Amino acid sequence: MIPTHQGLDTKNWDSSSTIDWPQMLKVLLDVKRTGSIPCYHVTSHKADDTPIDDNRAITWKTYFDDIKQRCLLTADVKLVWVIVEGFMLYWDLVRNS
Repeated sequence: MIPTHQGLDTKNWDSSSTIDWPQMLKVLLDVKRTGSIPCYHVTSHKADDTPIDDNRAITWKTYFDDIKQRCLLTADVKLVWVIVEGFMLYWDLVRNS
């Protein structure tokens, strides 16, 4: 549930209440524990929503695949990438410190 910005009648994505903090922590801990995104996780943003140049996508995929392979070979570690972004991520840290 995204709150409405008072006076502007628009969704206020900059409100700390837009993030379900306990749920986000649960998802991240489950990813760390299992090595995959849990089936119960729901997101409103899909990777194909953001266009990217094909050459740039290939370059980044090659770069991250190389890191993943090196981690597996040198440390026997399976690497799983999870991107969590946004300035609101600091809110919970500040609130709980």
